[in-house]
Amino acid sequence: MTEFTDELKKLDLAINLPSKTYFAIEEKFKDWQPPKQLVVVPQRLDLTMTTREIVQNYQIKLMKIIFKEIDSLMTKKENADFNTHKLAENGNSVRTSAYWKSVGNAEFYIKEIYQKLSALAEMDRLFHWSERLHQEQLKFTEKYPRIMEKYRQTNITGQ
Repeated sequence: MTEFTDELKKLDLAINLPSKTYFAIEEKFKDWQPPKQLVVVPQRLDLTMTTREIVQNYQIKLMKIIFKEIDSLMTKKENADFNTHKLAENGNSVRTSAYWKSVGNAEFYIKEIYQKLSALAEMDRLFHWSERLHQEQLKFTEKYPRIMEKYRQTNITGQ
């Protein structure tokens, strides 16, 4: 018996048929092919997004996060500067670890602020957000005049 006959038996399509019948069925359908239909296979959608597309789609949210982080860092830097000046009033305090920790913190905050400003500049280079500040979605920048002033002063946008 062949595969076709075995398959018929497995599927219980032929109940109590003599062996000759299996061979007859097999002979009749040996050249059978499924009908050739036009099968429409959808093109594979490219669901991957490039980094640029992700940033473009979420640029406002990213900018809000960056602005908040810069604002926080500026406040921390001001507090560190205040502590540094307060400790520097007494000449003996300049040699303390608290003074140098405060100086180190201020330097760290400055570095972080400039990194965030560089990120804003890169987004500006790609998407020109600073030219669209009049748009409603970018009105949140009005809450951060110090940051916008610092952004303009650093002149990173031209690089």
